[in-house]
Amino acid sequence: MISMQIVRPNFTNNILKLERDFYFGYHSRAKVFCISLEGIDGCIVDVTLERTISWDDWKVVNNEFEEFLQSKISLHHLMGKMFHVWDGNHRLQA
Repeated sequence: MISMQIVRPNFTNNILKLERDFYFGYHSRAKVFCISLEGIDGCIVDVTLERTISWDDWKVVNNEFEEFLQSKISLHHLMGKMFHVWDGNHRLQA
């Protein structure tokens, strides 16, 4: 994942459009999704020890991802952050 200027910030209208698109079920464009550092409340959530206690196998994946971020100076600002995926299978509609 690379931060690029051409990727626009998350706007409420974008999320509402995605919600409308998928309200009646999965559709062919579902493989297109948005990733945001901000959750539905607009807050950025840090990955904490307390949060990872219940992760089990995900701890290994998270550690690998953090090592990758550490290896790329341009991605350091993403370290220790939760990512939110906005798509047709979003938990609010699931």
